[in-house]
Amino acid sequence: MKQVALLITVIWAFSVQAQNWFQVPTGTTKQLNTIDFPSGNVGYIGGNDSLLLKSTDGGQTWQELTYTGVTFVPGGEHIVQLDFVTENIGFMTVGPYTGAYKTTDGGQTWTLLPVSGNLCYTRTLYFTDENNGFIGGSGCFQGELINRMTNGTLAAATSPVTFDPEKQVSAFDFDGNLGLASSIGGRILRTTDG
Repeated sequence: MKQVALLITVIWAFSVQAQNWFQVPTGTTKQLNTIDFPSGNVGYIGGNDSLLLKSTDGGQTWQELTYTGVTFVPGGEHIVQLDFVTENIGFMTVGPYTGAYKTTDGGQTWTLLPVSGNLCYTRTLYFTDENNGFIGGSGCFQGELINRMTNGTLAAATSPVTFDPEKQVSAFDFDGNLGLASSIGGRILRTTDG
């Protein structure tokens, strides 16, 4: 009888929690690729066809931003990932092969980051502050590549694992100096020294 009571309690708890999600209109039908909230009130969404949305009320309403500084090329006009370290300072990858950008004014203007080495396809990024972080993707005719920004300077942090540009770094996560990067190629890259 205790097992049945426990099962009913667990099912009830999950059903109560599932009711906390509700749909919020964004004003667009474009594909949404990434979302990031640097604070409880301010958040950003990036999507296909150069879509950039901003919320200043905790995601209840969204406004499309008109921004400058980003050069899109045919087939590379999608915002792939966003990572804001403050409400105004953030980074984005545009692609699949258009580059990585930085903003310091809440997404109004963007500056192209000078990636190092042969990093052609920028897919993901992870920043701890304005001047330190990682950009991942793949090289032209190469596999997984990572650039590391240290004190505002980007440098290549990996050598290609393969020579297949379809095998790209797809996500990062860090806990201190321990870092992991996943790859579309089915690999995990690991660092223990940041």
